[in-house]
Amino acid sequence: LMSSIMTPSNKIAKRVLITGCSSGIGLATTVLLAQKGFDVIASMRNLNKADKLSAALKEVGRNVTLVELDVTRPETIREALKKIQESHGGVDVLVNNAGITIDGFFEDFSEEDVKKIFDTNVFGVMNMCREVLPFMRAQKSGLILNITSIAGQWALPQITVYSSTKFAIEGFSEGLRYEVAPFGIEVAMLEPCFVDTEMVTENRNVSAKSGNPESAYTRFNESCEHFYDEYGKKYSVSPQDVAVAIHKLIETRHAPERTMLGKKERRLQLYKKFLPEAWYKRLLHKTFPKLS
Repeated sequence: LMSSIMTPSNKIAKRVLITGCSSGIGLATTVLLAQKGFDVIASMRNLNKADKLSAALKEVGRNVTLVELDVTRPETIREALKKIQESHGGVDVLVNNAGITIDGFFEDFSEEDVKKIFDTNVFGVMNMCREVLPFMRAQKSGLILNITSIAGQWALPQITVYSSTKFAIEGFSEGLRYEVAPFGIEVAMLEPCFVDTEMVTENRNVSAKSGNPESAYTRFNESCEHFYDEYGKKYSVSPQDVAVAIHKLIETRHAPERTMLGKKERRLQLYKKFLPEAWYKRLLHKTFPKLS
């Protein structure tokens, strides 16, 4: 399904395809880029969930192209790209934003939990890149912007499996950047810190055994919940903050490989660069949840 409503512009606008636009970062980025005059193609798994996006666009007097696309189902990606090619002539920028969280300690995860989060966060990104790259190679240009996380730089308790998906995308993006550079295509990563979105509230998922009083990790779960709640109140960024960072990267002549978003996290990354590893790990463990 697709509705073709173009954003007016006085110049040839970059064609930007964004995944996961029904809420959060995807919604905020769609609205901001539409306001900036980009030709935005906003995708989501179910267009019946486009109400929030439509209302936000109406409020600012902008329209975009809506596409139904499920990153875990390559056939829907191919169908959407076929229509985008016919109506827009291609894609200049792909923002791989779609993702899910499943919180919990690893031993409390079922095999299905692990498969579900990897299907979206890792294989979903790879599916999108696989299908978009031929179009970008043909036009000899393009930018793939993968939204990763600070959790792709260091892993923390209770988000171990989530972190592993982001570590995977960091490695994938780094290698892909080299592979596609000869074709005039850039690959970049944006690593936000805690983002205040529906993904950590009403859309939050937990592992199969989280909350089970028989779990060996129940009291650790409670400790982590409290820590992340307090940390988020102090240091989280908004979806609009991430959207601004995405816009800046798209407008940059040559996007840097990695961009970290979050003041406290940037300081920790600086410490990582200059401190001996043992000192840095000690500092990291003092900063983040304590399990005892």
